[in-house]
Amino acid sequence: MPLTNGFEVLEWIRSHPSLRALRVIVLTSSAELRDVNEAYQLGANSFLVKPTDFGNFITLFKSLHSYWLRTDQTPEIARPEGETSHSISRKGPHL
Repeated sequence: MPLTNGFEVLEWIRSHPSLRALRVIVLTSSAELRDVNEAYQLGANSFLVKPTDFGNFITLFKSLHSYWLRTDQTPEIARPEGETSHSISRKGPHL
């Protein structure tokens, strides 16, 4: 991302009450422990190092999808008016 980094985006998401419930998967080329820790400290829900085996990515996605369904998907407060739990808001920081 040319104008910001993923940690800044994650911090921005978590600083907005209407976006805090979004689930965030950090997909990065860094396997550094400090980056993993920072991602989780900033509120990441999962961390995946790329390049990754596609099977590992699908397994992670399925487990997170199952978890999100068990937690009643996205809370109403995190959804802009008129959006359902299955739609995605495109608003966010300028990347």
